[in-house]
Amino acid sequence: MSLPTKNGQVICNIMHKRVMKVITSILLLLACSFLHAQEIMGGGISHEPSQHHQQFKELLTFAGVNYVTKNVANTEYIYWPLAEDDKVNKIRNLYYDGSYRTKAAVSKALGDLNKYQSFLTLAAENGDSIAQQNLGVELLIGTNIKQDYASSKKWLEKAVSNGNLGATNSLVYIYEKGLGVKKDLQKAKSLLIKSAEAGNSFSICNLINHYKNGVGAFGKDQTLVEKWENKIKSSDIKCP
Repeated sequence: MSLPTKNGQVICNIMHKRVMKVITSILLLLACSFLHAQEIMGGGISHEPSQHHQQFKELLTFAGVNYVTKNVANTEYIYWPLAEDDKVNKIRNLYYDGSYRTKAAVSKALGDLNKYQSFLTLAAENGDSIAQQNLGVELLIGTNIKQDYASSKKWLEKAVSNGNLGATNSLVYIYEKGLGVKKDLQKAKSLLIKSAEAGNSFSICNLINHYKNGVGAFGKDQTLVEKWENKIKSSDIKCP
């Protein structure tokens, strides 16, 4: 027996609305999954693809991002609240291995300069020569960490003694300008030449610039400019 047309139309309208609600919910769910659940597949978190996914989760945890994971078709997806998007975008391409130096980098990216200084100092104290250089430069510039020329010199010298010749260039600047030390152009010249002769690319370019422009104790010397430029012609060193 067929239903009366009027009642049948009412039932169809109700069913249509319910179906549309279900479809809308599914579409919204898919949209949220696409926009706010990211499948992490090599965005620069790790140079080791097998560790990449785990390191990203560790990075999120350190940054205080509340996230959940869900396995779909043997692929783990990471979900985080929409309110955390800005924070995630700031850190998602950072390298993270749990070291003090990477914790410092994350803290800086998130704008927490107190934690940045603390972790960078811990890394430097533990013999990380790159952290020692970074800390020395920060103390020299005084933008993110309070300026302290004496401490800057100390950490830059530690970095150089630990094999990080790149820190030499900041030491050269300190001696050339007399920042926290007696101005000593000859000392600056000696440090720069020694680092360049050891093959540090930044020092070589810096040395070329000094000879080209007659900076500090360096007189203008086109012959030495050409000598050093010829030395790096067959290398990967490209000076600006």
